[in-house]
Amino acid sequence: MKKTAKLAGLAAGLLAMVGVTFTSCDIFETYGKDYFYGTWQTLDYDNAGNEIKYYQGSNGQYYRIVWGFNGKSENIDDGGYFRQHLYNYGTEEPTDLSTAPIYRETYWFGKYDIKGNSGYSRGKYFMNYQVGINLVEQIGAGLYVEDGELKKDSAHRLSSDSTEYRTRANEIVALFDSWEYKDSLEKFLNYAYSNEDGLDNLKTDANLIAKPNTTGDEGYSKNGVFINVRYSNE
Repeated sequence: MKKTAKLAGLAAGLLAMVGVTFTSCDIFETYGKDYFYGTWQTLDYDNAGNEIKYYQGSNGQYYRIVWGFNGKSENIDDGGYFRQHLYNYGTEEPTDLSTAPIYRETYWFGKYDIKGNSGYSRGKYFMNYQVGINLVEQIGAGLYVEDGELKKDSAHRLSSDSTEYRTRANEIVALFDSWEYKDSLEKFLNYAYSNEDGLDNLKTDANLIAKPNTTGDEGYSKNGVFINVRYSNE
């Protein structure tokens, strides 16, 4: 159990990294591709042995991250996708995660890969954040789920400190989680552009095409969806 906790903690540390190297030593003795499959979350134990699902960052803020990975050893090279649901509780340590105030909450979807793998125990892990959404901001603008679809209406606005916020956010995340990995990018784009054109939206949006093909501040926001990917024929 302790090893599992440390591995989950490693995942939390990958948040801001483009690539990370792992080798076969210490806790990585049996670490390989299949460790990047399934649902992970931040997890550790306090001195009394009680499980805790959040951590405090160097900035004094408290975080929790839930990850979903679909790439096994037989398909990660061409089908490794991840989901990342990040809770930021601000500087107030959460006591009840179901009611703790939310400072910021985001959901990201993207592709990942392990390269230079040697015997399933050595390689580099790369993440490509393709699209994301700021839940606090968008729920504040009226984002909600109805009949299995994302809707936005100013009459449905909720602040992150409202008693209904957590239920609303959970409903939206549950919808995102229900999307098949291979369809998630297209579904995010369909919502962003209010159509069914999927990846073709990346070809036809002149404002997006004009952006440099880089990450970070050079990304592009459309209807609350942060788009950090460009069209590729590959």
